[in-house]
Amino acid sequence: KPGSSGDEKPQIEYPHKGHSSCCRAVGYTHQLDFSSRGNFCKDPYMAKHEGEYKDRAFDEIHRYGSRLLEISDAIHQNPEVGLKEYRACELLTSCARELGFEVETGVAGMDTAFIARYEGKKSGPRIAFLAEYDALADLGHGCGHNIIAASAIGAALGLKRVISEIGGTVLLYGTPDEESFSSDSRGGKVIMANAGFFDDIDAALMMHPTGGD
Repeated sequence: KPGSSGDEKPQIEYPHKGHSSCCRAVGYTHQLDFSSRGNFCKDPYMAKHEGEYKDRAFDEIHRYGSRLLEISDAIHQNPEVGLKEYRACELLTSCARELGFEVETGVAGMDTAFIARYEGKKSGPRIAFLAEYDALADLGHGCGHNIIAASAIGAALGLKRVISEIGGTVLLYGTPDEESFSSDSRGGKVIMANAGFFDDIDAALMMHPTGGD
């Protein structure tokens, strides 16, 4: 629940266990201020070459396509509940390090939370992609968090390919216990947000898979 006065830091409340930590952490978005970070689309050169940057980012993602599928499959085949996602965390952080990211583990006091960071050569917005990788108890990855994890690292790799030219920082946030399995957490994103790890982020992005045609 966002604070209502001055510089008071908002604290996220937990409506009930059925609400995902992703939804609860949205309370922070009201504080985002893009006014001092510049606007990609207002830069004539950037606007002119936007399609080129996108193509190069997509090419980088496709380049690592097989690796991303291996990550997704490995997490799916080894389901781990919230705050116990040790294999998934190691898989993601080792891949991020190998591909040039600086990695911080044990974020916000959670063994399986991490932040991987790649600084561009020029200043610019700080863009975070959020990875989830916990499973449902007794059901495994019925919510597709293995896909979310692989997609997040893939998107981070795509942006990393061009970030030194367009300016900014790419971050990959490992956010455990999305399903609020542990009574010690009630959602990793909530703990990370309340600890201030989203305060200097300009945009936090993720996707969720869905079924159907």
